[in-house]
Amino acid sequence: MSVQVPQPILDHAVINVADQLDSASARFRRLGFQLTERGHHSLGSSNHLAIFGENLPGTAGL
Repeated sequence: MSVQVPQPILDHAVINVADQLDSASARFRRLGFQLTERGHHSLGSSNHLAIFGENLPGTAGL
């Protein structure tokens, strides 16, 4: 009897830009990325998302 192991799926990638979220988002926009408005998390981090179909590369400022 063999056990079926599910294939891993990459949900999203995060690019940690530390405290440089403003300059990083400006650079991504200059490169042609369409970013969401800045989001804020309850533990103090912030981010922007760039959505491509089912992929969500994001920049995070911590």
